[in-house]
Amino acid sequence: MTEEKTTAVVVKPTVGTEGFSLLPRTFEELTTFVKLVAQSDMVPKSYQGKPENVMVAIQMGADVGLKPLQALQSIAVINGMPSLWGDGAIALCYSSGALLDIEERSPEEALEKGAGWCRVQRKGMMPIERSFSTEQAKAAGIWGKNVWASYPGRMLQMRARALALRDRFADVLRGLYIAEEAQDIPVVPVVTEAEVTPTRKSETKKSKSETVEVKVETAPPPGETKTVVPETPSEPARTATDEEIGLLLDAMKTKKLKAEAILTELKKRFEKARLGDLTQHEVTEIVKWIKES
Repeated sequence: MTEEKTTAVVVKPTVGTEGFSLLPRTFEELTTFVKLVAQSDMVPKSYQGKPENVMVAIQMGADVGLKPLQALQSIAVINGMPSLWGDGAIALCYSSGALLDIEERSPEEALEKGAGWCRVQRKGMMPIERSFSTEQAKAAGIWGKNVWASYPGRMLQMRARALALRDRFADVLRGLYIAEEAQDIPVVPVVTEAEVTPTRKSETKKSKSETVEVKVETAPPPGETKTVVPETPSEPARTATDEEIGLLLDAMKTKKLKAEAILTELKKRFEKARLGDLTQHEVTEIVKWIKES
């Protein structure tokens, strides 16, 4: 592998009138840099002791034009997904030079009117308006939970802002979710091998010990032997793996479908409200529905 391919962030450290700026030039420098940063207590706790997360955040930040330390302050890893905080998203849109104007309700006004609202205008394009209501939050099962319980007005404001910015500035945000939005995406439970293996072994042992009663109504003709193959008990539907659930989440992100839309479809089709309860077949059906949407 050549050095050109391994330079994740290729910017030369400079000393000038604006002061010293430490930026890695090679992959080796980046590796050393992220280890030092992960040992610091001046970065968000989600990055402390996790140099791998630091590296991913720095690379994601470079993709949208953020310097390493700016990326660590503006990008959060939520439910395994790098996401931008709402204020960081606005900053990127302003710095792109394409954002002409943004209007939105304050948290207090959003709570009073029962919905967050945001209007953005981009150069050369018509303004768009997006909103997110308390009814939508209740339908998604997030109203009154977690941060929504403490800051309902702020969350209504952020969700409306996220919809507007992602719809009009997809090229600037590069597909990154807004952190306040990513917090509401259902977490898929991770099943370890230690939890799965004993069950499979017990099921295998049971299937071998089971006896199948076979009734033969007529005897075979003299000189011939009739072979009877016992019926194999049908196996229960297998629960979807983490990889299959991941494909479902990827499909959701590609189509930019909201979590509440997916959960509504799950309840309607399979009477299930959790991704972790889906079978392999049900995941396939949901992915097919997403692609056709």
